[in-house]
Amino acid sequence: MKATDSRQLSAIASQTLKYVGIILILAALIDYAVLLVPSDVPAKLSSLEGLKWQIALFSQFVDRGVVPLLGFVLLFTGVWVDSVSGAPPERQKAWQNISFASLLLASLLGFVFLVLSPLHFSNTYRANQQTRTQISQEAGQAEGQLNQQLQQINSLVKSDSQLNQAIESGQIKGEQLAQVQALKSQIQQQLQSDPQALDKKAKDAQTQIRTRRLDLEKRANAEFLKSGLRVGLSSLLLAIGYITVGWTGLRQLGAGSRKAGR
Repeated sequence: MKATDSRQLSAIASQTLKYVGIILILAALIDYAVLLVPSDVPAKLSSLEGLKWQIALFSQFVDRGVVPLLGFVLLFTGVWVDSVSGAPPERQKAWQNISFASLLLASLLGFVFLVLSPLHFSNTYRANQQTRTQISQEAGQAEGQLNQQLQQINSLVKSDSQLNQAIESGQIKGEQLAQVQALKSQIQQQLQSDPQALDKKAKDAQTQIRTRRLDLEKRANAEFLKSGLRVGLSSLLLAIGYITVGWTGLRQLGAGSRKAGR
């Protein structure tokens, strides 16, 4: 009676493990299929926008990688429980094809994650380089605009000819003329009290631009480094796990088939 109860419990446990494992694998495959459906794909994948899209896609793909791996473990554990509990050979053979297909799928996923790891590292590096270039260009444009504004202010303060020409041509009139004249008077007063006031403000603005540039570059470096390490290493570990499960299982199935043939 006890042996019968033990076999019944083993049968229930193996069936539960196998069905839960299959459900997890199928749910993960459906999730991957939905994830891989093209959505808002950038026209040029090598651009910064395209690289960020790939990084986000690979991150989501890797973050879901544990679910099917757990499904494979549960499935093969259920098959193992059948083999050690003395389940009927017919029931064991019925799961051999499913086990073989699952092992091939595990090996395929292992190869995919193995490829994703260096590809993600490459994408994060290229995206970081392009982001730094973009930040440098924006900072350079800001400094150029600052220098241009400084030249305009200097010419406004030191020479009345350009202002008079603008007034005569009608470019500056009404309230705008009053504002320009008030600004000129204010700047001249500041320069009388502190001749270096204009240069100091320009240097302060330039320092702020460069400080912001360094801050943005540090943030970009930290963001892409974290993404590269987390997703890249996780993908590599998942590849090792899937390949180990797949190839070990295939070898054991092959060995079992050879023994059965003898």
